[in-house]
Amino acid sequence: MPLRRVLSALLGVAIAAAPAPVRGQDPAADWAVLPGFRLDVAASGLRYPTAIAFVPRPGDQPSDPLYFVAELGGRIKVVTRNGEVHTFAEGFARFTVATSGPVGDGENGTAGLCLDPERGFVFVTFVYRDTLNVLRNGMARFDTRPGTFAVKPVAQLALLSDVLARDTSAVSHQIGPCQVQDGAVFVAVGDGTRHQRSRDPQSSLGKVLRITAEGAPFPGNPYLGSGLPGAAPYVWVTGVRNVFSLRAVAGRLFAAENGPSFDRFLELRRGEDYGWDGSEWSIGRNAPFVFVPAVSPVQMDYYPEGSTVFPPEFRRLFYLATAGETTELGAGVTGGKSVIMLSYDLAARQTRGKPAHLLRYVGQGHGSLAALAFGPDGLYFAPLFPGADGSSRVFRISYEAGRPHRLTIDIRQDARTIILEKGCLGCHQIGERGGTVGPALDPGELGARLGARLKDEDYLDSLRALDRRAEEPFPNTRSARRAVAAAEGHDRVKEWLVQRLLDPRFDMPAASMPDPGLTEREARVVAEFLAGRPVEPPGLVGRLREKIPPARYRYVVVSFLLGFALAALLTRSRRKA
Repeated sequence: MPLRRVLSALLGVAIAAAPAPVRGQDPAADWAVLPGFRLDVAASGLRYPTAIAFVPRPGDQPSDPLYFVAELGGRIKVVTRNGEVHTFAEGFARFTVATSGPVGDGENGTAGLCLDPERGFVFVTFVYRDTLNVLRNGMARFDTRPGTFAVKPVAQLALLSDVLARDTSAVSHQIGPCQVQDGAVFVAVGDGTRHQRSRDPQSSLGKVLRITAEGAPFPGNPYLGSGLPGAAPYVWVTGVRNVFSLRAVAGRLFAAENGPSFDRFLELRRGEDYGWDGSEWSIGRNAPFVFVPAVSPVQMDYYPEGSTVFPPEFRRLFYLATAGETTELGAGVTGGKSVIMLSYDLAARQTRGKPAHLLRYVGQGHGSLAALAFGPDGLYFAPLFPGADGSSRVFRISYEAGRPHRLTIDIRQDARTIILEKGCLGCHQIGERGGTVGPALDPGELGARLGARLKDEDYLDSLRALDRRAEEPFPNTRSARRAVAAAEGHDRVKEWLVQRLLDPRFDMPAASMPDPGLTEREARVVAEFLAGRPVEPPGLVGRLREKIPPARYRYVVVSFLLGFALAALLTRSRRKA
């Protein structure tokens, strides 16, 4: 075979082996917001951000700090009024983020960040490895200029070292958020995957602690003076599992907590036991609201009465960032990877209505949110994972009806919202979430299963047999069966899903599925989502991709093949010479 053909074939294989193109559009294109809202990039050049804390009264100079950002790998960044990003502190924790990133067991690192503007203190919580390589929880205070803060600290102080070192941490459920209120510092500590310690006041695990700025027990703590040793003098509440957010509102303290299969929103009261004992049911104890299924709420903030950043109807709401499943690519269906608005009546101490989405992830990557806080001109949030260019960003949501974001959430046309609202996950699973009474509804896989069944001639014969029956409900569902029979290929799958959602008995009189009560438009939106794309035989390039290792190894294959081709060219040139 002529050499040029060999080289062409090698290059063709190399192209097939190369990773698929990565979406390199506007970073904001992976997010959808409610109509009237706008989305902009506020800062770039971050790495695995986990928390945002705004300076309440920033200085007037462009170089004055506007907000601080904690990074998982052990850094604190500060963003100034002119948008510049500076490293405020690093090296305070002996820890390295897993090479795979914060997925699964790689979620350890710097977690919580809070400010004391009156004294210019920046508090940070983190996990670290001690000299024996054992995971421990840690906390530090950085001192800066009171009021306006600074881009570099002037002093550093370790806090709670002896108290926290008595307990080991774990690959999850580590120390978490902190919050300053009336001179006290509240800090949440996860149960370290040892729920037995959560309700024991002598252990720091599974608690919210209340301390002074110097790390001493705060006066008035419920176990102070009780004579109990260990962490007891520092404990504010017991019985929590994995709190990801603390927020002080009107002199009260609120928390968002991750559970095993569902999550909870809490108002924390002095000396209360929130009951986590390792069981599914205990996570709902004393909770004004429970998220079912779990959405993994992380950092949250409150938008009070009198604020003017958003329209009046968006006031008096808690705004929660949700991480969803960090191992899952794409938007997901459980309501995670979003910003959720939750109405909580402070006077009545109860939630009002149901949560609603302000923002949703619609991209193809991980998209899990982590950090969220209100700033002077909008709601800021940061996804945990970097974009296609390897940079993590902070985004700002603002209300500009005349210049809205191009991707908007239509609540009545969003399949994921409809699935959640109608309770479909009570009986069916999507991914690993939901019930197991009915078959799994994983998009694409469901379409493939239905496609094989619906093209069978026996199925069409069963539809004709139902058409011949005169008793109810068969005459009323005849048009639905005929619509399915008239469709072909993947369109038949989608049409079947539509008719099944509108009337579960249209082709199966004994069906036990309840009527979800969808409109035809809603049914078609959900059917389009569940059917997925049609499965087509791969072409030549597709078949080559299937035979080659995953994307991260394809670079090796490409390099080898291109090197071989170059060597062949050089050899041929030498022979001619």
